[in-house]
Amino acid sequence: MLFSQGLLAAGALAALSALVSSAPAASTYIVDDGKGLNMTFSLNVPKDSNDIYFHMSGPTGNDYIAFGIGSDMKNSLIFVVYASSSTGITLSPRLATGNFEPSYTDAVQCDLLPDTRITNDTYIVNARCRNSRSWKDGSLDVDSNAQPFIYAAGPNNDFQSTSMSANLRRHQFFGKFTMDIIQATGDAGVPTVTNKTTGATDVGSRTDDHNYAVGFHALLMVGVFVFIFPIGAMFRVIFSRVIWHWLLQSLGFMAAGLAVILGIYISRFYNKSNKYNTAHQIIGLLVILYLVAQVVMGIVHHRRFTKTKMKTTLTKVHSIGGRIIMILGVVNGSLGFGLADDRKYIIPYVILIVAVTIFTVGIQYCVNRRRVRKAVYDNPHADNFRQEWTAQQNQAGIHLSNAPPPSNTDAAPPPYMQRP
Repeated sequence: MLFSQGLLAAGALAALSALVSSAPAASTYIVDDGKGLNMTFSLNVPKDSNDIYFHMSGPTGNDYIAFGIGSDMKNSLIFVVYASSSTGITLSPRLATGNFEPSYTDAVQCDLLPDTRITNDTYIVNARCRNSRSWKDGSLDVDSNAQPFIYAAGPNNDFQSTSMSANLRRHQFFGKFTMDIIQATGDAGVPTVTNKTTGATDVGSRTDDHNYAVGFHALLMVGVFVFIFPIGAMFRVIFSRVIWHWLLQSLGFMAAGLAVILGIYISRFYNKSNKYNTAHQIIGLLVILYLVAQVVMGIVHHRRFTKTKMKTTLTKVHSIGGRIIMILGVVNGSLGFGLADDRKYIIPYVILIVAVTIFTVGIQYCVNRRRVRKAVYDNPHADNFRQEWTAQQNQAGIHLSNAPPPSNTDAAPPPYMQRP
């Protein structure tokens, strides 16, 4: 009896040992955010091929998750995972030339293997990638026990795409680690899922990223074309305050110039904008060039008008051009929200424009009405009438301006005005 139990125990131990020994070699790194929304990367490097196998997982609350081979983004090979549908996965191998959006490469072929899916708000990816141990300007050191790696996760914007070259937004956080490739080398296969880091080490801490430049660019442009330029035009056209018109339009011009510089800087980071050929960019550059011309025309017009007190053709061009530029700037703002994939702001933006337009038109209507009423009393015919009427009163011995005030302002009203 004891002998048979011993045989059973020995058999079970042998089976377990065989199972463990048959599991693919792997090194695993887990990004722990402290909230249970971990990112996992497990790597297997087959000893008899040029392929690599890996397992990746992470929260679908991020537009994408990514792991890359390299010490920095520059010259690294990055594997980016994002949703293709509510349950489907897109795996995009990309090359990075710097701290810019990486570009899809077809030199690395990746196959999604069984059990790749989205479940319980989690990306789960099992993959094999061919020709992935060396690439342009980079390689995987299979003899290293501290190969550099990077990782990142995108923002939360409900992003889905089946395209390998889909445009990506700037990452929400990123970090670095090293991995023991020697430990990960062995028989080929997708690594077994584990919940702890093995054969990997953190390099520094996770870095939270921000995209302040995009927000500041939008804030400047909206402020200029929706508020500063319209108010500056009001001071000249409605209130005839030239100095305030000059000050506000100069402020708007400088703010618009700063926003364009920011826009050029931002465009370098994204594949959709780094060629500067989108409608938003082209219109923006044309608008800033015409604003330069507007400044020159405004100065020349003011000098001529100061000397001659007469308007010229340049006056009309400056005035009409200003209105056209404001309209183009406002329209280009909506194109900018589209380019930045922030279309949720377009409707509030339109509502703001309508509100400012109604306010501006209302002010102009009230001022114009007051001018018309004042003109009725200030024209020559009204002056002649007042002079004739005054002369007639003087001839009749009536001098209303010299009439004495009431002698007793506290006197009781006559009986017919009193209440019973």
